[in-house]
Amino acid sequence: MELLGITIVAGNQTLNNTVRNGLNVAQLLDMDTEIYAGMSEPLVREQLVAGNVHGETGIDGPVFDELKRKAQDKNDVQFIIDTLMERV
Repeated sequence: MELLGITIVAGNQTLNNTVRNGLNVAQLLDMDTEIYAGMSEPLVREQLVAGNVHGETGIDGPVFDELKRKAQDKNDVQFIIDTLMERV
């Protein structure tokens, strides 16, 4: 199985935090895959940030090295479309 990319959206935390968390985890695990940011809020309801549950960053607790990775400029939906079209 090949991991073609990782898409990240806002959930119980802001998009900035979830993307940073994904980048940190991917960097820690030395994952060689690109990360794409998606929606900054839910489509059908108001966003509920759960800092009281998941911490202020959404993944409080671990200490990560300085972040050297960044998300791709292409949004996640376009990444998914392009990736699927390349494989048809």
